Amino acid sequence: MKRAVLLVSFLIIVLTLSFSDPLTGFLGIAFGSTKDQVISAMSPKTTIKPFIGNNLISYKNIKFSGRDAEKIFFEFYQDYFYFSLVIIVPERNRALETYYAIKKDYYTKYGTPHWDREEYSSPYKKGDGYEETALFANKANISADWLFDEGNNIYIGLKYNNRETRCEIGILYIEDKTFNKVQSIEKANNLDDL
Repeated sequence: MKRAVLLVSFLIIVLTLSFSDPLTGFLGIAFGSTKDQVISAMSPKTTIKPFIGNNLISYKNIKFSGRDAEKIFFEFYQDYFYFSLVIIVPERNRALETYYAIKKDYYTKYGTPHWDREEYSSPYKKGDGYEETALFANKANISADWLFDEGNNIYIGLKYNNRETRCEIGILYIEDKTFNKVQSIEKANNLDDL
């Protein structure tokens, strides 16, 4: 009987892992799409005119998963979409509550993240009632990351933006191979400056 239960449990786990959705893009737009394809795919989703830069397309004041997003960015390398960033600005004193709600949505869709951090620097601690104060003092590291089979990932982080004087939730969708290539090129270019 124990063997049968173990075998059934093992099969359920294997089948669940086998049929998990890969991360192939963002908002139904496949990684590798061109700027024109991204603009075309976004046009039915919003009437907002995008800002178009050399390697970037951005939309301001747009809805994302039922929430107000301040901006959504699509980044390109040689007209190849590989990276997206959503910035959500939570109401003051509701930053953690909003972050937890968003993270719960990702837990529901993608399961347990690869890692999930909520760390505070002294004198702050999780559960001390001063977590929001720690955020505003830049004494908190709050983030989670979902890693997919092909190496692509989704990262969610909550940080205080000193320049804007507000908390921001950043949600990144990353096509790993191209992202790492771009990072290597930028690092080499920076070293050339030395």
